[in-house]
Amino acid sequence: MYSRIMAIDYGEKRIGLAITDLMQMFAKPFDTIPNEGKEKTINQIKLLIQEKQISRVVLGLPLGLEGQETDKTREVLKFSEVLKTGISVPVEMWDERLSTYEASQELRKMGYDPIKGRKYIDAMAAYMILKSYLEAKE
Repeated sequence: MYSRIMAIDYGEKRIGLAITDLMQMFAKPFDTIPNEGKEKTINQIKLLIQEKQISRVVLGLPLGLEGQETDKTREVLKFSEVLKTGISVPVEMWDERLSTYEASQELRKMGYDPIKGRKYIDAMAAYMILKSYLEAKE
């Protein structure tokens, strides 16, 4: 049975999403959803899990540059607990250090200036998380 993996780049205002193909070989930026509170966000993610045949969620863990916990790390860990109890598939935490920086560099290479690229940065950051996850699992 084929299924997808979804990566989440959690943010206070927006949540970036990326998904794999059904064979879990390739990642692509998928969408950005507004963060309108945990309950509404979890419900949107639940719908996507059903619609897109998601079998695993990879949640970006924003550690400090030297691997230390930060306020943002603790915020995402709290979100992960709500997510784990709210959805029916496994949630795996994944180091996302520098994913937003890499996403902005990738968007720049694609010709987006920082203002136009802002619309895509969160989904692209989720893509960077998912790409890293897939590469590590090879």
